[in-house]
Amino acid sequence: MIALQILGRGSGTGGPTAECVTPAQGMLVHAVALQGTKGATTKALAQQLAVSSSAVTQLVDGLVSERILHRTPDSDDRRKVRITLTEHGTELYRQFDRARLAQASAMLAPLDDDEASELARLLAKISHTELSD
Repeated sequence: MIALQILGRGSGTGGPTAECVTPAQGMLVHAVALQGTKGATTKALAQQLAVSSSAVTQLVDGLVSERILHRTPDSDDRRKVRITLTEHGTELYRQFDRARLAQASAMLAPLDDDEASELARLLAKISHTELSD
């Protein structure tokens, strides 16, 4: 969220900025970016983000209107639609990623190598732990 705000202030393109992207939209853009040029289906994105397909559709609608995402027919199955980043969306994602990495680097700067390794180990451990009710 902080990186989104930083990016919004730093953009001088005159078009939509990352500032107008909600955290949920940002997670969706990240999921789409990870798919590369092939893109992903709404169903696959919904599964990855653990939300309903209708929730993904609503998020995609907003991002399509902001020229961040694009819908294209699947080349193998014309019944399916692939969600991909537009050129504008790719640039916004690159800017966001740079801001995110700079922020993470600044947060980790006080740690020495051993502390950073320990933090990485602990984060990996908790990220693979399933929460139980």
